[in-house]
Amino acid sequence: GDVYKRQVSTQSTWGRFIKQRLNQMGRNKKKTTWAEKRKNKKVKTDTYSDAFQDFKYQNKFFESYYRMQFKSYFVDDEQSFQKFMAVLKERLPVTFRINKNVPNYQVFLQKLQDPEFLKAFSKKISEAKELKAQAKKAGGQEQTEEKDNGNKEQNQIDEEKEEEKEDVQEEVSEEDSNSKTPLENIEIKDSDALALKPINWYPDELVWELTLHRQELKRNKIYQGLHKYLQQGTEAGIISRQELVSMIPPLLLDIQSTDLVFDMCAAPGSKTAQILEMLYNDESLGKGVTQGGVVANDVDYTRAYMLTHQIQRISNCGMMVTNHMAQNFPQLHKPDVNKDTQQDSKFYFDKILADVPCSGDAAIRKLPQRWADWTTGDGMGLHGLQVNILLRGLQLVKVGGLLVYSTCSLNPIEDEAVVTEVLRKVCDGCIELLDIPSRIPKLKAQRGLTQWSVCEDISKINKQRERQGVPKEEVDEHETDLNKLFRFYKNQEEVKQANYHSLISPSMFPESEEVMREKFKLQNTIRVLPHEQNTSGFYLALFRKNGPIVLRGKQGQKVEEETKQGEEAGMKKSEDENQVVEDEAEKERQRQAEVFQSLNFSLITSSLSGNILGLIK
Repeated sequence: GDVYKRQVSTQSTWGRFIKQRLNQMGRNKKKTTWAEKRKNKKVKTDTYSDAFQDFKYQNKFFESYYRMQFKSYFVDDEQSFQKFMAVLKERLPVTFRINKNVPNYQVFLQKLQDPEFLKAFSKKISEAKELKAQAKKAGGQEQTEEKDNGNKEQNQIDEEKEEEKEDVQEEVSEEDSNSKTPLENIEIKDSDALALKPINWYPDELVWELTLHRQELKRNKIYQGLHKYLQQGTEAGIISRQELVSMIPPLLLDIQSTDLVFDMCAAPGSKTAQILEMLYNDESLGKGVTQGGVVANDVDYTRAYMLTHQIQRISNCGMMVTNHMAQNFPQLHKPDVNKDTQQDSKFYFDKILADVPCSGDAAIRKLPQRWADWTTGDGMGLHGLQVNILLRGLQLVKVGGLLVYSTCSLNPIEDEAVVTEVLRKVCDGCIELLDIPSRIPKLKAQRGLTQWSVCEDISKINKQRERQGVPKEEVDEHETDLNKLFRFYKNQEEVKQANYHSLISPSMFPESEEVMREKFKLQNTIRVLPHEQNTSGFYLALFRKNGPIVLRGKQGQKVEEETKQGEEAGMKKSEDENQVVEDEAEKERQRQAEVFQSLNFSLITSSLSGNILGLIK
């Protein structure tokens, strides 16, 4: 780098660019001695907290949109809706899950259950409050004396003030003398407000919630002892920090030690880790050898590597990571089946988790920047991809197997509309929606919507008009009339009459109330709302596959996309030329299947590898 730097003239544009890049990489940085670093060192402030408070937690389109869509949840209850909006502006509490596969995990669990566990930290909080009050009082007295005394006395007081602050900070933390946040700027919770409680809907008290948000626990040195304790537990693999609602999908799958599970969109890997823990529960209890495994897939190459790093802490080897488009994931085949026989060689997964890419507006508590840029088009742009991923997952799961569809989005266009479109495409009897509330009765959640509005906000329409050179529609900042904030559509014909490019498709519209309730049973799905149990928002649908997937053709004819010989006697293959899947997507799937089948992947578990699946071709 140094040689190349000297060869390039810094007077040219290219030379200036290279010099800038070298500076960014640290090649041109002036070396500073340790003494200079110590001299220039400044006390760190909680910059994240300051930035978090600087966000503008207001978006009239967001509030009006969900007031309209969730009117069945907040019928004549404005107070509950305001609470819903208020909780979205708060940070999430710290939650973690205990790994039962770690030997003697009961010792750690008993510590958490002990009422005396937090008393030591509560005592430190009381001491810190007293020290903070003393520091504040001493600072006030010194400011009064500074006004009356001369320059000599003022210098002496400044020295005493600095010494007193150092003493106070040393008393608060004996382990770390370098303060992360100045003591007078620390917000200290009451000892009664600091609580650690188990989550009642998760079995065996394995999930716990701390009444502190992540940045408060990490940056506030009053809680550094507790933070260090939890950090050591995470590094040892005893606990996994994970958002509360993201623990629900693996719980619904009812993982057994013999299941082979497919996580279609696995990164960053928290749910995959939870599935692995469930797979090895019986083996850790001495109830047999685990014969199952997990295939974790993600389309992003970098995130797939991050996924492998996340799983390393668990020390389980029954997993394989793939890097593939979930909607075009190829059909796997059993390696030990003779092609000359009539036996079907296709391989199907026992359980599948489809936690699909989404707009993420239900996770707005940890993504406050979403307040500023949220539009109705966010969910519409991902709707088609979500439908294709869910449909492909249903094709890959075995008959009698389970599939969970989930999103961290509140938008029904990404939730109920996706489920409805798949139920439209698949012939009757192939799949069914199972009732989720009966499986986790203690979980507070609302049932899925059976009716919703399809609309676009004026801000999105104005952007399109600006590109077309058409005058914008001006909207008052305090406008509350829905007809002025949104443009509503009852069907696809009205979208076409709007005469401008729109992301709205026919699959986004609901069916009649009777069809949605009696035939599709959308009320069996659930939506977790943030204000009900201090979480993020989440949507879940649980499918059971009752037979091979048969899709409906364009003229209402059945087009058989998936067959499994021997499962249903007398089933005939359809010869209809109409393909439900687009030609381009089908060609892409075949091309990538050829590449995928040219590779051999070994699944190795702590038990016999042949019991899972020797080779996947």
